[in-house]
Amino acid sequence: MIICSCLEASTIFYNIVVALSILAGAGWTLFIFTKRHEEVGIDLKIDRIDLITFDKGKEKYLDINVTIKNIGKRDVNLELKNASVKVSKAEKDGLLVDIIDQKTGVTSTEPRYNGRLRSNVETKLPYWLKIHNDGLHFIEFSIPIDLGMFDKSIFKKDGIINWTDKRFYFVKE
Repeated sequence: MIICSCLEASTIFYNIVVALSILAGAGWTLFIFTKRHEEVGIDLKIDRIDLITFDKGKEKYLDINVTIKNIGKRDVNLELKNASVKVSKAEKDGLLVDIIDQKTGVTSTEPRYNGRLRSNVETKLPYWLKIHNDGLHFIEFSIPIDLGMFDKSIFKKDGIINWTDKRFYFVKE
């Protein structure tokens, strides 16, 4: 009887240890997943496109404003010298024709902006692109963002990921 009660007690103890191990592993996994999810977060959008004309409509420019907001908990490094916005003419059959205008690099509206975007901070990047004719235009903004400083096992070797936003804009005659 004493041997049976010891075996039962050891089985109960073993089951309790296994259950606690499973709960601890699940809790750790949840903690790591939510921690990584909250560390990295970018909200990127082309939030304004306006048509600006000069010389009675002979010269036309698209005034494009891009907003980048860091919605994560850690700072993010923006590769500003490689940021680009381009405008392509869209034909009726849906194909994009040659790039009309393209700008690389940015001029920030924030003083002393160096490419480091702090947590819960946004920056607006203005662009002017010249267009030559009316009709449907395709606008694409792209910026490489370095996420390798967080975890190289998740974000490849170099950690550079291109974030983009794309819009169509119709220019009337």
